[in-house]
Amino acid sequence: MAELREGLQSEVVLLVFSCCAGGLLEGRVSLNEWLIKRGYLVLHSQSQPKQPMLLSEADVDWPKTRCWSRGSIGMLWMNIKGREKRGCVSPDDYDAFVDELIESLGTLIDGAGKAIPIQVLRAEEHFFGPQAELEPDLVVRFAGGRIGSSEMAGHSDEQLVSHDRTRPEEEMARTGNGYFLLAGQPVKKQVELKGASLYCLAPTVLELIGVQASATLKGRSILVLAGTEEQKSSVGSLEERVLSRLETLGY
Repeated sequence: MAELREGLQSEVVLLVFSCCAGGLLEGRVSLNEWLIKRGYLVLHSQSQPKQPMLLSEADVDWPKTRCWSRGSIGMLWMNIKGREKRGCVSPDDYDAFVDELIESLGTLIDGAGKAIPIQVLRAEEHFFGPQAELEPDLVVRFAGGRIGSSEMAGHSDEQLVSHDRTRPEEEMARTGNGYFLLAGQPVKKQVELKGASLYCLAPTVLELIGVQASATLKGRSILVLAGTEEQKSSVGSLEERVLSRLETLGY
């Protein structure tokens, strides 16, 4: 990064970020298979998979299906009447159903019979704006991100936590907090930021290009955060930073 920075013109600001840290993937929860076994996701009886298949290949009985999963990071959608084409969950029952689902997810165990710790992110608390309705209703992090999810259906009970490799490019656990690097003339050096998050990136970029941020945007510009009195004047020793990074990665 230092070499890249040195090769840029002085007025250019370098911004590099990741939404999460990376770590060892310990397995995947076969989330759609779990939903099927719990009766939340229903397939037509004649189409029960004899081997693992993607949900898009399965013959789903949508009028009886209350929930389904897509992707590899624990995303869940509720089949809500009026929002989904063949929805069956009444909006009046949404909160109670979500609570029931979260409680059921808390009973998941790994191959060794140990409970899998979960963290559940609700859409109404984390998504906003005109495209928010396209986002999942719940995002479930298993074991701090060290266990992902699979949308494959057709696993046995013993394979509810497995290592399927349908997406080999995603064989990495998304763990810990994200990080960013910001360097250039407007940026203060040797400052540890408090309260920074992904929400800060859009306001920061807009400030750098001279565009007024919308009042609906969450987060504050990193340039503003770096100039506030509550920030520390030092980022700590190299050893402290390395230890902090290793802890984030799970070591």
